[in-house]
Amino acid sequence: LHINNTKNLRTAALPIAIQAILFALQHYAGGFPNGVFGTVLVLLWGAILGILATLTQGILPGLIVHIVADLTIAILIRRTHLRILKQIHEKDNKFISSST
Repeated sequence: LHINNTKNLRTAALPIAIQAILFALQHYAGGFPNGVFGTVLVLLWGAILGILATLTQGILPGLIVHIVADLTIAILIRRTHLRILKQIHEKDNKFISSST
């Protein structure tokens, strides 16, 4: 959706709401986060990005914020994944040691 270049958030409220809903629905089935809770989070995030686009009269600031957020989430997920793999590996080693 194209949001008019305006700083009046009341004028842009409907386009912001529509784009936030569409953004959230894309995450419902297959995006991250997904499901109902994820969709609500993404709906709020989409509204924030829409407000940012309206206030800055462009999408570049929102794009940058979105990329930074996605990279942060990816790093946190990767760190959690590595920690879980390490715990599994340590449990496997203890099991192998105790069974020999």
